[in-house]
Amino acid sequence: MEPISHDFARHVLKRGANPLTPDARAEMLVVVRDYLGVTLGGSQIESARIAARYQQRYGAAPAEASLLGHDTRLAAPAAAFANAVAAHSLDMDDTDRRSMLHMSAPVVSAALSVSEAEGSSGGAFLCAVRVGCDIMLAISEAANPGMRDRGFHSTAVCGVFGATAAAGLLLGLSEEKLVSAFGAAGAHAAGLFEIYGPTMQKSLHPGPAAQNGIVAARLAQFGFEGAPSIFDGKSGLFAAFAGNAEPDKARASLGNDGALGIEYKPYSCFRPIHSAIDCALDLRQQIADTQSIAAIRIVRHPLWAAYHLIPAPQSEQEAKGSLNHGIAVALVFGAALPEQYSAAAIANPDVRRISSLLAVTVDPSLPRGDSCRLEITLADGQTLVRAADFPRGSVERPLSEAEHEAKFRYLTRPLLKPEAATEIMAEIARLHSSSSIEMLMTSLKTAATVDP
Repeated sequence: MEPISHDFARHVLKRGANPLTPDARAEMLVVVRDYLGVTLGGSQIESARIAARYQQRYGAAPAEASLLGHDTRLAAPAAAFANAVAAHSLDMDDTDRRSMLHMSAPVVSAALSVSEAEGSSGGAFLCAVRVGCDIMLAISEAANPGMRDRGFHSTAVCGVFGATAAAGLLLGLSEEKLVSAFGAAGAHAAGLFEIYGPTMQKSLHPGPAAQNGIVAARLAQFGFEGAPSIFDGKSGLFAAFAGNAEPDKARASLGNDGALGIEYKPYSCFRPIHSAIDCALDLRQQIADTQSIAAIRIVRHPLWAAYHLIPAPQSEQEAKGSLNHGIAVALVFGAALPEQYSAAAIANPDVRRISSLLAVTVDPSLPRGDSCRLEITLADGQTLVRAADFPRGSVERPLSEAEHEAKFRYLTRPLLKPEAATEIMAEIARLHSSSSIEMLMTSLKTAATVDP
């Protein structure tokens, strides 16, 4: 059978030859708005500032793409790298339905930088975003959960191929050159799931994926020949990263012309924790004083039961991966936004006490991987119970238009006045009919800090 890289390449070209349907276009506009919100907000986080400083020193020429949140232009791969790190630094970027990967950080970062460099239309940019998401999801469908269970972070591994697809479409690559670009991207496919802990490790992963997707596509444009069997060869990605991958699932995924089922995060933490936070926020309304909480038990699906158990996180990043902390701040503060993952919130005595109370039980009969049931026992012996199968922001419980807009305004408020945020959202809504993305990029300069 012909290598699946040809299926991927033909899919890219097919998408590029046909305008997005109104529904697909609307979905991509939501993706782009969410991405810009989390990236502008994330650009002020220290992990993103470090990535920006690095690329400002080493990736400054040619000045062809914008570094979001900064008054700077960089080479497209460098800008994509720093923007992707910023997009993931708050841990509020979009995710897929199985909570395996984040698409916009690598894909939109690559597509945005190449669109600026090439002078692409808004419609071409949106199409590139869609095709990059298509490729990421197709690879994940074939390789997960095996890829994750073998210790690889799908956002990084799948992300470089999604970024390659987006960049390759915008660069006008042929089928053969796209196949070579995917092969070249295989040289950069990496991202270990060793992301839990007090460091900035997780926020870095989309950066190289976005950058190297552009590098791979440009190498192919110059004539570099990559391995067509990079995915399904004897030592290809599916065998090496997943072991038991099912390529036919990737082919089936490419046949989806409808909604991608992208989900959005209302809380600043790992997605599989969100259902538990929803439950905690609901139960909080029945608790007069958090000091009365005597015990907490959560029942989780085996898919995620062994993850996120961090009773005493030591940093903002570690707290974002802590189920204990997420439940605790929801109960104590009634929120799980970036402020609730600050050093002060982590050190809060009530938060730490409640974090230490959590016990976990595994129940394989739960219907979904991020299903859960939260049970809180009070000092008087009363037990409060709430269950959730679909978190807020999921396909089944989508955020409203007003909630999406509020999220954008909240995340960008350190950089944007309300009227500037309104104008940027209006420019995003007009993207599909824009002859270039220049108007959007010009409006985004109002959210720039002045760099030394």
